[in-house]
Amino acid sequence: MKDVIKFCPYHNDDSAVNYNLMIVRVSPEKNGVILEWVGKTTGDFTVQIYQNKNLIVETRSDKNEIEIDNLKSNTEYSAVIRADNQASDRRLFVTGDYLYPVVNYYNPKDRVYDFSGNFLGSPHIVRYHEKLFCTMDTFKNGGTASGHKQSIVFISDDDGEKWSYLSEIIPAEWGRFIIVKDELYFIGTKVGEGVIFYKTTDGITFEKGDVISPEYDRKDVHFCSSPTQVLVKEDFVYFAGGVPYYIDGVAYSSLTIAKGNVKTGLLNKESWTFSNTLYPDPAWNIDAENHHYAEESNVVERNGEIYVISRYFTNKALMTRYDKENNKLEFYKVIDLEIGYCKFYIEKNEEDGYYYAMGNHHCFPRQILKLYRSKDLENWEYVKTIKDITETDKNLNGIQYPSFIIENNVAITVIRTALNGSENFHNSNAVTFAKINLYR
Repeated sequence: MKDVIKFCPYHNDDSAVNYNLMIVRVSPEKNGVILEWVGKTTGDFTVQIYQNKNLIVETRSDKNEIEIDNLKSNTEYSAVIRADNQASDRRLFVTGDYLYPVVNYYNPKDRVYDFSGNFLGSPHIVRYHEKLFCTMDTFKNGGTASGHKQSIVFISDDDGEKWSYLSEIIPAEWGRFIIVKDELYFIGTKVGEGVIFYKTTDGITFEKGDVISPEYDRKDVHFCSSPTQVLVKEDFVYFAGGVPYYIDGVAYSSLTIAKGNVKTGLLNKESWTFSNTLYPDPAWNIDAENHHYAEESNVVERNGEIYVISRYFTNKALMTRYDKENNKLEFYKVIDLEIGYCKFYIEKNEEDGYYYAMGNHHCFPRQILKLYRSKDLENWEYVKTIKDITETDKNLNGIQYPSFIIENNVAITVIRTALNGSENFHNSNAVTFAKINLYR
């Protein structure tokens, strides 16, 4: 068996819970906030809310969570929890309209996860044994050298009405859950090395797997994969990854299919094989001279064949085909898709037979979230605009990088959200939860 690790807040710890009192979930509302905390404490808790360092609310709770009402909207506050002569770190939050309920919030001025980052990114959602699991990572500006180490997991057992903190996974960036033969796995990137797998039954205790990666000629590139669609087919798991990099200011990336054998164990690197490395060719797209970039790729199946659909260019997505017999990834075509230049997510609805894609209609600004659908993955039709916030500051506010599952013609969705005091549109301060009807 691989190493079994229990992940605790702020640092991982394979022993019993022994960390200090810590606020692990902040969920601002228009005129209030929901707080959740953990720690080795007993008895009741004192909850303090400050505005401009002035104490304005002090109340008690015999539980490890509380909802505070009657705060001013669009106002910055801070929260501290006290118990047993301990005090939590001060957590900042801004009240206001976040469009949808907030799963988790992280103020850019907070430093509680400074070892990994100051912003929230890359949400992903899955339902496992009737419970919803949502993961998100923390990231920093200026690349990955000093950050990008952590994913945080939240759980809901009432269909998203209420969320609770569950665990943190370190190292794991750009994480996602997958279900394979009724077992729950977590896929993340160990930055600077490759992709790492974990296996769990409860989202708290994890069996840690090997780091997997193809071999590259360049020493300055490292295999990574973002939380897009993974294909689980019979005894194999397929996901796409690559290595983004820059040469003279031009963005490049490669594309590779990873294939895992379930029977021999997804945690073992020997169970994984990799296709050829495919480098985007500018000749594929006559409208994009010198374009060498394709990333954040969804692996989907159509009529028994496997395709990869990747973020590519303005109003375009890249479609490649995976030849299973020869373990070869090859160019198929460039398709018209308005949301193709920013990260989008694809999920098939088994009820109506359509593939649905959700994402932004521009890479900048990221203020309009749209839904498209297709029967064949090649011809996409507009369904509707999910949300439009173009009346707000385009440099500061954004809604982006959705992930969703489909149940009863509804997209159960989490969205990376930058509103109400975010550093900028990209450096998000919240992940929100929405149920979106697929039909017009």
